[in-house]
Amino acid sequence: MADIFISYASEDRERAGRIASVLESCGWSVWWDRKIVAGQAFDEAIEHELEVANCVVVLWSQESIDSEWVKNEAAVASERGVLVPALIDRVKLPLEFRRRQTADLVGWDGNTTQEGFQALCNGVAAKVAPGKGAAL
Repeated sequence: MADIFISYASEDRERAGRIASVLESCGWSVWWDRKIVAGQAFDEAIEHELEVANCVVVLWSQESIDSEWVKNEAAVASERGVLVPALIDRVKLPLEFRRRQTADLVGWDGNTTQEGFQALCNGVAAKVAPGKGAAL
């Protein structure tokens, strides 16, 4: 079971990868669809990981706000109480997710002390077992 499941639009793969890498360097285990093993049914792998992750970081972008996959993953995370949303583009969120505090990673350059990244880490830490990660 991963500490963090990352939900993102395929067009944002590079940015999702950078975020995943830095979150891992903070001490959390991260799962995203690049970890699906050849031969696995991707929908089953995604559904399983989504259901067992301690938190789900949803990266909202110009592309992801229109993605049914991302919206469905965000809805499951919200129902489970493990949603940690982050903006990676300046966009209007889908209606059902607008009432949640969202970490602002627009223009994030990898700096772990940036306020938006710290907000993301605080959100993750609140969902993951105490004492794990976020030693920044």
